[in-house]
Amino acid sequence: MNDMKRFIVLPDLHGECADQEAVRVALDFIADFEPHERVIGGDLFDFAPFRKGADESEKRASIAADLEAGLDLLRRFQATQWTFGNHDIRPWRMRDESSGAMRDYADIVCKQIEDATRRAGCKTYGYRIDQRCQLGPGLSVIHGFAHGMYTARATADAYPGGTIAGHVHSIQYHRAASFDIRECWLIGCMRHPFAPFNQTRLATFRHSIGFAYGWYSETSPNYTVHQAQRMANGAWILNGKEYR
Repeated sequence: MNDMKRFIVLPDLHGECADQEAVRVALDFIADFEPHERVIGGDLFDFAPFRKGADESEKRASIAADLEAGLDLLRRFQATQWTFGNHDIRPWRMRDESSGAMRDYADIVCKQIEDATRRAGCKTYGYRIDQRCQLGPGLSVIHGFAHGMYTARATADAYPGGTIAGHVHSIQYHRAASFDIRECWLIGCMRHPFAPFNQTRLATFRHSIGFAYGWYSETSPNYTVHQAQRMANGAWILNGKEYR
């Protein structure tokens, strides 16, 4: 079992909408846990103005501030891998599908992100159902491609082994009734729960601040996943230690 490696997965930070208290706790835990793999689980950025069909309030949001915040988080976490989320790919879509000044600005943003990940040595994965961040033979990380109450079930049915995902900002777990192991953890989010987009949505009450950590084998399908979640009193219990 000496081939076991430590990992942490940080989901749905959403740039300048990140919950700063959760970020601080995650950084403190990383300093203690010393994970070999530090994975961004998608939606490192929010990029509301790049959303297709963005309303006027979203268009007024600062892309520069969101970009700076996300890249700062990438550096502070010293991320080794990053699986893109649906928000992360917005500038690439805007560059490919628009024209004029917006296309040019989106291209600048894309190049800044590509340069930052290259300098950081962070491996990236596109937002596609056939691209997963693999942690050993048995465990993988995706951003997520399903919605609703049965998201964990749909994901466990789709992918073999263990799958860690975010996307829906809630915490769920499901193990499929199958001969081979198929299980999924939805690990919450690191975004402030009442960021502007969420303030009028009842589904926000299902959202939970959290991330995942654990161990995986490089040579066998063995792994263990732990859900980190902020408790009602603001404390976190991580690997047997209290963080605030």
